[in-house]
Amino acid sequence: MRYSAVIAAAALLALASLGTTRPAAANDPAQTMLIVDGSGSMWGTLDPDKRPKIDIVRERLLTKVAPGSQQKIGLTSFGHRRKGDCSDVEIIAPADVDRTVLNDTLLKLNPRGKGPLAAALREAAAALVPERPANMIVINDGVDNCRQDPCAAAADIAKTAPGVAIHMIAIGVEPVAQTQLACVAEQTRGSFHDVTTSDELVAAIDDVAAIAMLAPSPAASGAAAPLAPAAPTTATLQAKVSLSDSGGAVNLPVLWTVYQSGRTAVLAESTGPALTARLDPGTYDIEASYGRMRIKSPVEVAAGQTVDVKIPLNAGRLKVSVKGGNEVQPAPPTSLLIAVEPEADGKPQPQAALLVHRNALSEVLPAGSYTVSLTDGAVRQTKTIALAAGNDANVEFTTATGRLELSAGLREDGGAIEDVTFAISEDDPDSPNGRREVARSRAPSPSFTLPAGTYYASAHSGDGEVRQRIAVGAGDVVKRALILPLVPVKVSSQIAGEKASAAHGISYRVTALDGDRRELVRSVKPDLNLTLLPGRYRIAAHLDAHDLKVAKEITVVDGQAQDVDLQFTAGEVSLKLGPGVSASVSDTSWEIVDGQGKRVWQAMATEATALLPPGRYTVHLQRRDQNLQAAFEVAAGERKVVQIGTN
Repeated sequence: MRYSAVIAAAALLALASLGTTRPAAANDPAQTMLIVDGSGSMWGTLDPDKRPKIDIVRERLLTKVAPGSQQKIGLTSFGHRRKGDCSDVEIIAPADVDRTVLNDTLLKLNPRGKGPLAAALREAAAALVPERPANMIVINDGVDNCRQDPCAAAADIAKTAPGVAIHMIAIGVEPVAQTQLACVAEQTRGSFHDVTTSDELVAAIDDVAAIAMLAPSPAASGAAAPLAPAAPTTATLQAKVSLSDSGGAVNLPVLWTVYQSGRTAVLAESTGPALTARLDPGTYDIEASYGRMRIKSPVEVAAGQTVDVKIPLNAGRLKVSVKGGNEVQPAPPTSLLIAVEPEADGKPQPQAALLVHRNALSEVLPAGSYTVSLTDGAVRQTKTIALAAGNDANVEFTTATGRLELSAGLREDGGAIEDVTFAISEDDPDSPNGRREVARSRAPSPSFTLPAGTYYASAHSGDGEVRQRIAVGAGDVVKRALILPLVPVKVSSQIAGEKASAAHGISYRVTALDGDRRELVRSVKPDLNLTLLPGRYRIAAHLDAHDLKVAKEITVVDGQAQDVDLQFTAGEVSLKLGPGVSASVSDTSWEIVDGQGKRVWQAMATEATALLPPGRYTVHLQRRDQNLQAAFEVAAGERKVVQIGTN
């Protein structure tokens, strides 16, 4: 077994701690709290037998808590119930619980979460009854990964609960973390064991049990007075931060990191307003990090010395507040955005901006110049502030906006519409159509924060859109329901007596004939399923490859669905080469012209099919050095074959 160099006389110090408070009576049982790491890493295995750490711990502790003993033994664990929860600490069994119950709870312990060691130390100490001596045995395999300082927690326990010795058994802990864990034992005059194998773990539990669970108290055994504590071999470092050189300490959640001077390996790390660390004599770099600030300060410590360090952040506190205009409340915090951008050479640096969705801000920032802005919906206000080290700077914004809350329905009395796009526009002479869109939302009931003024609100769903002109005053909350009485309209087409399919290459256009006569829909699907507002519309279909068009005007009536069937008046002509005439696609070209000589169709193929309006036509066949032609007529709905190029 290996013992930490920080506590050379660990066992003697632990025995000495038993005499530091009121001794127990001769018939008083000892009091011990077991603290077993419940973090998921305890399922890791140890050499040489590759057994899980938690299995070894449970098995050995069960031999120490046999039923019938007069010892008072309790059980605490941390990280054993919930993953990722730094508050997961539980006093599973108090120190006076029945021994059978204690054994059962120990057997059921199932590691799974994080390792809030410092919180476990504090709660376990508070659970011990006032009688002394008392001991805590901690078995864990890592430092506190919830960014708390277990050494500081142990120092507090030593002050508030004197006579409680904490014995640490650290399983496979990295060297940089051993100092922090050894500090826990040293602060409370306990023992520290560093183990890496299953045999060392078993021996460490046996050694600590002999000290903390089985040894009688000095008063009960008549033992000699406890040994005097050994001369200190380490130093205590206490560090805090201030905003300026002359300012006092401030309470901030600082990330503290301790390095050996000139090196990058981390010796200790914790989060909190202050740092307390036990260090060997030497020179160190203490780093305090908060936000984007990172200040490093050198410090030299000697054995037995307590060194207090104050690290100035060269920072100030910026306070931003927002109040409503016209004696009204400001918009909900979720609609506000406060941005704080540091300036460099007089220009804001947006890539380093601090952004919060709140109506107030109080933040410690490096001294310097800042651009502070408030975005409230479509409104943005900006101010520039100089922040001096150690000072407060206050920025206040007043909102001059109103809120427009929209909804959409099929009818005045209800009929909600699920898929709606809302848009807000305002007059803009420089825009092509005289209006500029300022906001858009697909939420079912959106809320828009806007500067006081007049706006055009629109709701678009399916193939219908309604618009309404709305005035919004400062501090107003304007609610509007936009009604879209959409009517289902189905459109299909017949081509030469055959239902149109995607192979025909059909395209549709739907145009509103009321109001501004806008084109509403373009589609290449053979069938259309429209939802239109009541009114007049023109529905046109086009077969681009055959120069065929058809159109129909319809009137949509509220509440009356309708089917629209478009009929292409055309005949189908199949073009083929005559018997004995051979040709490849690359040298065969068809062209059809009407009675006025206008080309109406063409293709390159050995055989082709054309759809044509009723009438008289001439087909031209070009192949190699030949130019053949034939005249033909086609009637509506007729299907005929035209053969050209016979021998």
